[in-house]
Amino acid sequence: MNFGLAVRSNCGIALAQSPNSSAPPPPDAPASAASCVAQAYEQQRSAWDARLTGDATEEVARSLDGQAALQKQLQLLGYLPASATIDAVFGTGTRAAIMAWQIARGKVPTGLLGNDDAVALMADTNPSPGTTQNQPPAAPQAILAPAQPSQPSAPPPKPATAPGIPAEQTGSGPDDWKVLVAQASAQGVTVSYDSTKQPCIVALSMAPDTIKALTNQFIAAAAADQNQQASWHDHNTTVGMMLFQAEFSAPVVKRFYEDFSAADQCHFEMATSGYDDFGQPSLKDLYSFDLNRAIFSRINWEHFIPTNITRVSLKFAVDPDVQAKITKEGGH
Repeated sequence: MNFGLAVRSNCGIALAQSPNSSAPPPPDAPASAASCVAQAYEQQRSAWDARLTGDATEEVARSLDGQAALQKQLQLLGYLPASATIDAVFGTGTRAAIMAWQIARGKVPTGLLGNDDAVALMADTNPSPGTTQNQPPAAPQAILAPAQPSQPSAPPPKPATAPGIPAEQTGSGPDDWKVLVAQASAQGVTVSYDSTKQPCIVALSMAPDTIKALTNQFIAAAAADQNQQASWHDHNTTVGMMLFQAEFSAPVVKRFYEDFSAADQCHFEMATSGYDDFGQPSLKDLYSFDLNRAIFSRINWEHFIPTNITRVSLKFAVDPDVQAKITKEGGH
């Protein structure tokens, strides 16, 4: 969405108005808008493709028919619900289904389907636990991506490893934590969990470059003009904190309390990686909050505004250094 808004701005396309707006109608898009938008999306796709390695490269090169065939197979095996739409778009539901299948087959739950996993999935005839469906294997060659010229690339990052978890703290099983760690790692976030019995401590951390990139994307999308853009840049700490809360904190809280049935009151810590006064690698706290299951159960997640996690938590604390920067920027 942020990218789409930035394209509209750069290509001279006015934002839509609400139906009851009293403002004058926005101007028509310029004649060059169509080619401007097409070029922007092609360039962005190329930039995103260039960042991929390993299984992700093979997946993005696959045809839409091949992607749809894999979705259908996940559905036939019971990993996707029968009501799921087979649209060749691998959204959160399909990614979760892929990871569930990978875990069931003893694979690393990456949520990606490289050619090897794609062939194995299409040849699989064992339904997911709790289903009785069975069907003949489909032709594996139908889902392979076309041959691509070999290009040197950096090795894919090692999958995040999960810490040991007491049995009484897991949800349906220890694989819940592996899936959560894998999902967070795919977004550039490291998640750790520490607990004896109660309370539990869940820690999230991400590199400053990741926060900076997200903040810059937000600024580009939200800036209506150069003055507004300069204003957002002046408030980069405030914007970064807001993004961290909205994009990562609330989803992790929701997933954690849904999957870990024994967890009641938990302490959530957010930090960015950096260096201490001696130049040694360390984590710098941004903020923390406490939440219990009673509060979690009151949240209507369909309409919940993620940044309101600061308002509904038992206790919300911001690191003094970060608070000083936010205050200096005029935030609160």
